[in-house]
Amino acid sequence: MRLVLGEKPERFTIDDPLGNGTVYMERWSEGKFAVTAMRLSVQHLLVPDRQKRMLEEIVRRTHEIAPVTASQLREERTPSVIPESQDNCINGMTNAAVHSVNCRPVPIARRP
Repeated sequence: MRLVLGEKPERFTIDDPLGNGTVYMERWSEGKFAVTAMRLSVQHLLVPDRQKRMLEEIVRRTHEIAPVTASQLREERTPSVIPESQDNCINGMTNAAVHSVNCRPVPIARRP
């Protein structure tokens, strides 16, 4: 691993065929260096074949996600931000003169 100080933006790269990394830091920080060295070590353990399989799995799962059209989103009902309450619970909470408000939980309808 190679360390280069005085570089901005701070970053790290794996930039040689053997997988050795370079850490670029604006100024020395033991904590940042330790975290970066750990990340480089983990990436070094991840052989190219395994990395390729992981990326292919990510792409496969991304393609399986069904797109949602804007019209489908418009049709979907959403609960109101402030639920209507029969005992006027919200008004009681917003009134500074009321010291104790006994609110019942409001059931939220589940989505189909």
